[in-house]
Amino acid sequence: MKTVNESPEIVLAEPSLQTYVNAAGPASVDIIWSDEDTDSSALIALYYDSDNTGSDGVLIAENIQEDDESDVWHWDVTGVPEGRWYVYGIISDDESSAVSYAPGNVVIDRTAPEVRAEPAGGYLEAPAQVVLSADEQAAIYYTLDGTDPTEDSSLYQEPLSISTETTIKFIAVDAAGNISVEGEEFYFFNRAPDEPSLPEPSDNAPAVSVNTSLSWSGGDPDQGDSVTYDLYLDQNNPPLAKVLDNGSMATFQAEGLDFSASYYWQVVARDSGGLETAGPVWHFVTFTRSGDEDGDGLSNEAETQAGTNPFDWDSDHDGYSDIAEAGTGTDPLSPESRPPFPTSYGDLDGNMVIDGLDLAMLKAAIGTINGDEKYNAAADFNSDGK
Repeated sequence: MKTVNESPEIVLAEPSLQTYVNAAGPASVDIIWSDEDTDSSALIALYYDSDNTGSDGVLIAENIQEDDESDVWHWDVTGVPEGRWYVYGIISDDESSAVSYAPGNVVIDRTAPEVRAEPAGGYLEAPAQVVLSADEQAAIYYTLDGTDPTEDSSLYQEPLSISTETTIKFIAVDAAGNISVEGEEFYFFNRAPDEPSLPEPSDNAPAVSVNTSLSWSGGDPDQGDSVTYDLYLDQNNPPLAKVLDNGSMATFQAEGLDFSASYYWQVVARDSGGLETAGPVWHFVTFTRSGDEDGDGLSNEAETQAGTNPFDWDSDHDGYSDIAEAGTGTDPLSPESRPPFPTSYGDLDGNMVIDGLDLAMLKAAIGTINGDEKYNAAADFNSDGK
């Protein structure tokens, strides 16, 4: 009489829910089942698969005896790649088999999320909205008091509104429990640059050179913030012509201005965040063409053309006046180039300045001898009476 084979049965009970494996572990996952084969001793094989159908997965273990009453396998997942895996078992005897998938699945995720703040730390205009985000689905925790965040810290749910200097520290924790590297951003709130002040030449200054250096005081109340300057200069009030654009120094060399002209100038300071502060409109008047600001006998125009300093009778500070050097053919801008007589010889009128009057007296005395009406003893450099 032929015996009827009873088909073996298997039901996987665990994992019953979604089980996570992260970078910290666990190293193994328990697979638990119940089985029955009343007429023989069947063998069990366990697999993991990317879905819960098809029975086409990767072998975990095989040749497990059905009559082993433990009905549990400690699955070593250390070498299993990341992903969502479905576990199933196949029980087989000599004639038939049965398949059962576990009701849950195993998610292996060993990669921590990355978290960021937008905008990044730096200068902002208040109030600011800071958005925290992660590169995967994760809970984000943050602090605003400088302490390190944990999973007990504030849970991020909406953009953070800040209006004062603030340090935001934050972490992201994904569903597998992987914790990101802590992020930290420090926010400053940009203040406008200082108002330009202390102009040179001073406001309403008279007799300014047609080639003059304009300077001012600037800066920014935010430490480390850089400032650049725009300068407007012309004869309109307010001035319209921009002569300096994004200058890094609080100075500008103006060249070729008109003589006897009224000029207006204004400085606009700009910081790295784009905030601007305009200074007041300042004013000066250039000197006349024929004037002689330093009294050396050379007109302002002549000194401008020669490149000498119209406000210094001795531009090269060699003891000889500019006009004395001009009269003798030496260079009034080089202290190494001097007239062929001591500085004291040139001061014929004794006013401590070698100027055009001294030159005129010298010319008048040339060719005379002691006793002549135009003889000048101060011009007789070797005291020989002629």
